Amino acid sequence: MKPLLVQINPVVGDLDGNAAKIRQALAAFSSFDLAILPELALTGYPPRDLLAQQGFVEASIALCHQLATEFEEVGPVLIGAPAQRMGRLTNSAWLLEGGLARPVHDKVLLPVYDVFDERRHFERGERATVVEIAGRRVAITICEDLWAGEDLEEAQDYGLRPVHQLADQCDLLVNLSASPYSRGKPKRRREVLKAVARRLGRPIAMVNQVGANDELIFDGGSVYVRPDGEFYGLPSFEEAVGYGAPVDPLPDPLRSDRRALMLGLSDYLEKSSLHNVVLGVSGGIDSALVAEIAVAALGPERVLGIAMPSRFSSDRSVLDARDLCDRLGMGLETLSIHGVHDALSTTLSRIVDASGLTDENIQARIRGALVMGVSNSSGAMALATGNKSELAVGYCTLYGDMCGGLAPIGDLYKTAVYDLCQRISPGDEGVIPASIQEAAPSAELRPEQKDEDSLPPYEDLDRILFQLVEARRSPQWIIEQGEDRDLVLRIAHLLKVTEFKRWQAAPVLRVSRMAFGTGRRIPLVWRHWERS
Repeated sequence: MKPLLVQINPVVGDLDGNAAKIRQALAAFSSFDLAILPELALTGYPPRDLLAQQGFVEASIALCHQLATEFEEVGPVLIGAPAQRMGRLTNSAWLLEGGLARPVHDKVLLPVYDVFDERRHFERGERATVVEIAGRRVAITICEDLWAGEDLEEAQDYGLRPVHQLADQCDLLVNLSASPYSRGKPKRRREVLKAVARRLGRPIAMVNQVGANDELIFDGGSVYVRPDGEFYGLPSFEEAVGYGAPVDPLPDPLRSDRRALMLGLSDYLEKSSLHNVVLGVSGGIDSALVAEIAVAALGPERVLGIAMPSRFSSDRSVLDARDLCDRLGMGLETLSIHGVHDALSTTLSRIVDASGLTDENIQARIRGALVMGVSNSSGAMALATGNKSELAVGYCTLYGDMCGGLAPIGDLYKTAVYDLCQRISPGDEGVIPASIQEAAPSAELRPEQKDEDSLPPYEDLDRILFQLVEARRSPQWIIEQGEDRDLVLRIAHLLKVTEFKRWQAAPVLRVSRMAFGTGRRIPLVWRHWERS
């Protein structure tokens, strides 16, 4: 049996549109032994509370039966879709064969960690399923059913490994997946698939969803793995249909992050029926990287930058903003905030002291208002340009630089921003000027301001934040590893007291194991139990 891998980019909730994608993907094939689609391919993943909307599941089931009649003469199809039997809603694999549709496997392991909350709606299946298809014994698993217990870092330990139940019961192991991208995960997936194929002595066909839905980005990378561990796969980060070709070595993880962010941005716009984006371009490295990603994903004609200099803006930053946009080929408009800043400060100073941090935030909010004004007038979506380090410690202004419909680099620490820019534009030959990459980071909201006036050096900050956020270590544990006590406690305090900002931030595209968003649910108001 030679399975056909059908790697599609579904839109969550668009049942008819997703069915049309499936028809289009299979239209080029007059026949096949078995076509395999991703987990919940018909609804898109994750459907979240759409599963509770009246008629949604029923419409999905009806489409499974309709598609079965359409593919009757072509070949059997395995497709991910919800099933409902005896009042139980399951995340299932449907077999469309001989003009009939039936659910043949219910997902056994339902994840409830990080961004996943499948037990909110689904009930678990009992065991891995083996079905005879075209005279072959096909073992069917869905996503977590395969990953659990195989050292894929995100997977939790369920005390149950459905794949181990199969032993010698199958000729082919199939896995329907909607496994979101995170840095390093494609490599770990390949390692797990190779290990399982060798252990079982059976080939594996894994078909993963591609595309972005909300903050989650799915990289595809569907593969057919022979028992000897040799891979035949489809491209990553794009729709593809085929039997697979020998796979290339995986790219540098940061370059994969860039491809993921490009896909995340382009899909967010397309699936929201939006076309253009607008962002503030300051001459700093964060807005430079966001602009580069936007132009690479959308094209320069769909990206507009707004430079908003104040009396504190340096000549370098103003010139660098222009140089960047010229290199990228995108438009740039300049709106000075000097007059508005004076007017607002004068008005506010009638009742309060409008100097210091208040004055700095006034400038950020003026810029946010201007970007949102352009967004409102033009219909372009505003992009927030903040990085993960700033979001983590609250070094950002609500209703100011945080404004926007999406935060493309909100899951990249500042040090990763620098590293990625250097990979994109080494020296001064690329699209991001060397002067931007070499300048000391500054918000330019007061004379001679530098980020390190208010924050620790980013190398130290990011190292400790990684332990607090991704590794979820306690401050005391980090201190015991040799980090400076005062520094750790200061960063932990900033992370704690700025949670309210992250609750109001633009959605952050996820490329790490722990992004700020649906996968990290920290209370707004809480007190620390650990003695310091």
